[in-house]
Amino acid sequence: MSDAYLDETRLDAQSAGLSPSRLARIEVAMQAEIAAARLPGAVIAVARRGHLAYLGAFGTRDPATGAAMTPDAVFSIASMTKPMTSVAVMQLFEKGQVLLGDPVSAYLPAFADLKLGAIAPDGGLTRTPLARRPTVQDLLRHTSGLTYQNRGQTVMHLAYPGSSTSAALSLTRAQAIEALAACPLLFEPGSSWEYGFSTDVLGFIVEEFTGQSLGAYMAENIWSPLGMADTAFDLTDASRARYARPLPNDSITCALQTLYHERDAEKPWESGGGGA
Repeated sequence: MSDAYLDETRLDAQSAGLSPSRLARIEVAMQAEIAAARLPGAVIAVARRGHLAYLGAFGTRDPATGAAMTPDAVFSIASMTKPMTSVAVMQLFEKGQVLLGDPVSAYLPAFADLKLGAIAPDGGLTRTPLARRPTVQDLLRHTSGLTYQNRGQTVMHLAYPGSSTSAALSLTRAQAIEALAACPLLFEPGSSWEYGFSTDVLGFIVEEFTGQSLGAYMAENIWSPLGMADTAFDLTDASRARYARPLPNDSITCALQTLYHERDAEKPWESGGGGA
């Protein structure tokens, strides 16, 4: 969000029809979380009817240096990449270029031979033909049968290549498509719901249809028109200086934390499920 947009649309809370005293509770709550070391900092905005009525930056942007959080900090947004990828697909649908009822394999032929997975009595994996192939709509609503490795501990889950961001670091685009096309589906498409790689596959469809990288398409058709000047799949030198970093250890599990964009490793493809 650009500074110009913030200036042009800013209203005080009362004029926007919001309670200043209630909005003040946000700072109390955030400072309590920061004091308890559950998060290093946060930026919170509240808008009403197109006008920004509240903007607060709390805590630190970088716990290692103590640099204060600022309203223009840049964050890894993980799975909030998914709504933007879904918007990209719906734009193509509005133009009649991608149809929701089309099978995924109409755009990605590697997905033509997906199989339904099941756990055999001996704990192994069995695969059987599908009653119907997953569609673009299944990908949009997470009813494709695809999942993430960390969504369970069965032999079917272990067949998946990690998560959106870990796969984007360890596999090429072609390898990711091949790996996902070989994964067993957890259920018949359309019969249930499961979080997972569905939106990454939507990103591959956008790229296949447009001939652009997912980031290039989004920059041209979503981010730039909306004034989202800092949104991207990679940090620039300018945005890296404002990048918000985590606490060294997870506040619940105590595990070491490293965010996706902190890594200097090459990212072979742009993850529509988690990479922005």
